[in-house]
Amino acid sequence: MRNAALLLGVIGGLLALVVGFFSYGYTEVIDRYGEVRGLAEQVENVGLIRTVSFVAPLLAIAGAGWRGSARSGAAS
Repeated sequence: MRNAALLLGVIGGLLALVVGFFSYGYTEVIDRYGEVRGLAEQVENVGLIRTVSFVAPLLAIAGAGWRGSARSGAAS
């Protein structure tokens, strides 16, 4: 069960990486090339999106590793 939780945490972290790369890249492309009305518009809080897209995968992967190691030590 611990291995499954660890694996699901790592998978969640990798999915968060993909979403984070997309959201950071989206804001960067809109900054460089401008908005396309009705198709691609800049988000309201660019700094928040960029920060969360960087921090969320780190927390997901680190949380999965911490959760697995904390349980394995307590399960003796």
